[in-house]
Amino acid sequence: VFLYLLVSGVALGYWYAVASRNPRWKLALYALAVYCVLGVVASYARAAFLSLVVVVGWTWMRSPRKLATAAYIGVAVIVVVVGASLMFEPGFFYKEIMSSFEEGASEGTGGHRWELWKVGFKVWMQRPIFGVGGGNFGAFASGHFRFGELEEFPNPGYLYGFNLHNSYMQVLAEFGLAGVLAFIWAV
Repeated sequence: VFLYLLVSGVALGYWYAVASRNPRWKLALYALAVYCVLGVVASYARAAFLSLVVVVGWTWMRSPRKLATAAYIGVAVIVVVVGASLMFEPGFFYKEIMSSFEEGASEGTGGHRWELWKVGFKVWMQRPIFGVGGGNFGAFASGHFRFGELEEFPNPGYLYGFNLHNSYMQVLAEFGLAGVLAFIWAV
């Protein structure tokens, strides 16, 4: 959640800075947007970075002053490149982000997450109406399944403390159909 607040902070900082008439506030809000970009880079979370790209693209599309907004996007790109080069080994950040497009559902973390989602579905099948309780996916899965029952996780104790890296599957497994309906209603 914190990462998505950082992503939102980029757009909010930019739009409030553009709207501000006070030079101090304007500078502080631009600095907030830069800080949020650095926070996303420091996390090296692929989903957060891809969300940042979408939010920045949407900000540019909705901007009435596209050239000025493009200049600020250029500053953000420089912040990403410089920040990544100072925080990580050369090429690490780029490789991490590009792995989003290279891995499928059968290899790397994509394959691992796919297997986790299948286990999440099996957990939901055990308690379909109300789920296993908030934050209990890993605890339930580690205690419910026998050794060797799960192909990818022969030792189910390994799942203790895991989350599913998918909000929808997490809600389904932990809160069941009742939770999914509440989630959809909230959205």
